[in-house]
Amino acid sequence: MPHIILDHAAPVAERVDLPKLLKDLTHALAGIETFDIAAIKARAVALQTYSVAGQEPAALFAHLSINIMEGRTPGVLEQVREKLFAILQNGIAAGYSAAECAISQEVREMNKNLYKK
Repeated sequence: MPHIILDHAAPVAERVDLPKLLKDLTHALAGIETFDIAAIKARAVALQTYSVAGQEPAALFAHLSINIMEGRTPGVLEQVREKLFAILQNGIAAGYSAAECAISQEVREMNKNLYKK
């Protein structure tokens, strides 16, 4: 824990270095107080079937979910949101313009009582 999950339209992998992007996201998260790199799990999930504004497959997307345990300060949450979104934007921009690939992100706080490992 935490988990970094990059859901994306499968063709995104053709022009974006996803292993590098995951590494950059992981190191950025580990650089924020309270996060231990040894605990971070990151994955990219290619989706074959999707719709973006009813324009499949011409429109592409990448959505980043960052799942972290609850209890961090608003300042830490803001750092997570801002730093990781900037890395996502840069990573996707290496292969696609903003018009070609819609990007989004969500930071989720998980309830400690409902998580088990």
